Amino acid sequence: MHVFGDIFRYQERDYVLLAHSGELVYAAQILSHCDTERIRALDNRRSTRPDLLDKTDGCRLYCYVVLTTPKLVGRCAHLNTPEKDACLDCFFEWQGISVNADDQKMLRSEILRPGSPVSVGLKKIVAGLDV
Repeated sequence: MHVFGDIFRYQERDYVLLAHSGELVYAAQILSHCDTERIRALDNRRSTRPDLLDKTDGCRLYCYVVLTTPKLVGRCAHLNTPEKDACLDCFFEWQGISVNADDQKMLRSEILRPGSPVSVGLKKIVAGLDV
């Protein structure tokens, strides 16, 4: 059984499992170091402009967690499009590792924070998890 925080590969990309219900799988894409730096640079630029903070608070681009798990340190788990219409065991290559407890807590917090742009369905599932 795969649980919140497990890592898998799908179409040559890394993901962290967030939740699943029926045929719908919720996962955060783990970006490369280069893509992580791009997102963080944009976020840093945004944070220096108070006029942009209010306008972009619910923007999916800025919905991410920088991971501290040893094999993934410094890469971000991006919550831009977490919904995947796929079978859990059919298409994913499970990597045999999970993100650490701190990363799990940060992902849960980002998903459940007020104003987070993730789907209500994902919020309901994650709210019921013991992380």
